[in-house]
Amino acid sequence: VEHPYADTTLTVELPEHVRVLDTLDVTDVPPLSDPDSAVHHVLANPIGLPYAALQPFSPTDSVLLVVSDSFRQTRADLFLPPLIAALNSRQIPDQNISILFSTGVHRAPTPAEQRTILGSAVHDRFRPRLFSHDAETGLHVHVGTTSRGNSVEINERVLQADRVIVTGAIVLHYFGGFGGGRKSIVPGLAS
Repeated sequence: VEHPYADTTLTVELPEHVRVLDTLDVTDVPPLSDPDSAVHHVLANPIGLPYAALQPFSPTDSVLLVVSDSFRQTRADLFLPPLIAALNSRQIPDQNISILFSTGVHRAPTPAEQRTILGSAVHDRFRPRLFSHDAETGLHVHVGTTSRGNSVEINERVLQADRVIVTGAIVLHYFGGFGGGRKSIVPGLAS
């Protein structure tokens, strides 16, 4: 079996009793022609629950937007402006919105990388409220213990916010199965 890997191809010989029936290929999709409209559409029609059916937001709610770090390409620069506009339309002022980079054990994004991830307009608008997670020295809150006795500690900003919106891309991960989704919280915002 030949499989593309980085800049090369790996060849693996399987025992005779193992048969490969098919392979799963990732298909490229064309970019959205109107990202703003697409984001507004998915906010109005999320899978499983209408956005409008969510508990109403209060103008005093603090909202934490969790975004991926510089090691994940999610195009937050495209979806954050309409998402923030949707929050503003629910009377959530900018000063109640902060952005936390989910880094796991990666280094924090540099200021230049933050600008690239968020886009210049969002970066400049929210600069005083941009934070990077630090798994080793950040402030964490114990939220429980796993069945195997492991302590689970999460970035305190998650627990301080009235609303947490996790963004990102659910993509294949070379050893974690899939990245994004739940991984944006654990390990992304865990100690």
